[in-house]
Amino acid sequence: MEIETINRVFHDAMLPAPELVKNIRRADLLLITGMVNFSHVSQIKLLYSQAPRPIYVIAAGVCALDGGIFRESYSIAPPLERHIPVDIYIPGCPPRPEAIMDGVSKLLSKIKISEKQKKAKKNTRNA
Repeated sequence: MEIETINRVFHDAMLPAPELVKNIRRADLLLITGMVNFSHVSQIKLLYSQAPRPIYVIAAGVCALDGGIFRESYSIAPPLERHIPVDIYIPGCPPRPEAIMDGVSKLLSKIKISEKQKKAKKNTRNA
């Protein structure tokens, strides 16, 4: 529900450049929302392995982070970071659209910083 709200005119998520796609082979970002059950772990790993590199992962909401209030349940898997690498964590239950947009913008700035560092290392090697 929060993801659909982001694309409304009020939030205008198209400005920072995220676009919702339904094919993992066209995705740059994997957004995990909600609890991860043991039955979902293999599917998430498969999606992550099929995604083009680099793929970035955002865990949105307390349930995606560690299971939230359901963490003691028999069917809830351990935290997502034990299965795939997570780049950004967005707190909240559920996270507000503004928090999701803030997480995406933090990820974009993190990507820009890492690209600058790679470029600087490449320039120092060539010098």
